[in-house]
Amino acid sequence: MESANTALITDPMALFGFLAALVALIFWVSELPRVKKFFEFVPPVIFVYFLPMLTTTAGITPGESVLYSWNSSYLLLFAIFMLMVSVDLRSVMRLGPIALFMVAAGTLGIVVGGPVSLLIFRDMLPADAWQGFAALSGSWIGGTANMMAVAEGVGTSADALGPVIVVDTVVGYGWMGVLIAMVGLQARWDRRIRARTDAVEETNKRLEAISRDRAPITLRDAVMMIGVGMAGAVAARFASNGLPALGDPAIISGTTWAVLIVVTGGLILSFTPLRKQEKKGASHLGYTAQYLLLSGNGAQAHHSALLD
Repeated sequence: MESANTALITDPMALFGFLAALVALIFWVSELPRVKKFFEFVPPVIFVYFLPMLTTTAGITPGESVLYSWNSSYLLLFAIFMLMVSVDLRSVMRLGPIALFMVAAGTLGIVVGGPVSLLIFRDMLPADAWQGFAALSGSWIGGTANMMAVAEGVGTSADALGPVIVVDTVVGYGWMGVLIAMVGLQARWDRRIRARTDAVEETNKRLEAISRDRAPITLRDAVMMIGVGMAGAVAARFASNGLPALGDPAIISGTTWAVLIVVTGGLILSFTPLRKQEKKGASHLGYTAQYLLLSGNGAQAHHSALLD
């Protein structure tokens, strides 16, 4: 891995610009008609992580930089805050107890299944494998943003994150392919089990309405979202400084506390008029920050870790 002194790009802002441009290029290419189908099966997240890994291996980007620390400390919290503010908890609650029970059951299965799998294969895995399992469990419970939050919270290394992303993509998109193949049977199955789909259909209509009613972002909206989001991130980081780490090795770290604080604050604010910023793309801004964070994590890794 290239050190900060020997890499071609060493200045933190130049490094940020390079990674941001690389992420932009990946998403631009993913929408080209000739390759759009390919990216439906191999999502951009793979390239957002592994291309910076290759640039570090090639000596273009450094394996260590103050930028990466800043990303972990603030960009992660900003991304989570923007995503939480955009959540429509009222619509989630309208799905009813059965749907919520299924979500809880799936989450419980992952929470229990991870430690059990780790226990079964512990003799074949390195001592820090639990951190990778934690990050993977986070992804399967709440997506990429949750994976990054858990990974930072438990201290998953950038090298360990690479195999996690591969497994997450192969299993996740493989299962999605199975579900897509069975979509023609959905109506018949719903009738057979007498499924209540009215709440789901209502939620889908709400999501369609949000997409349809999206308005171009204005200067006021952009300043408000970035300002409130960064203020929330800094406030969460500041509030977490005085809280103790729990576990040995630490399972609840300062970053974990910061994530919990920013999630709670974001969800509370989602009941205020601030949630209307979703119509202007608040969650898109959160996902952008998430991918920038992921590119930095990739740049800290080395291709040899994936082969190991």
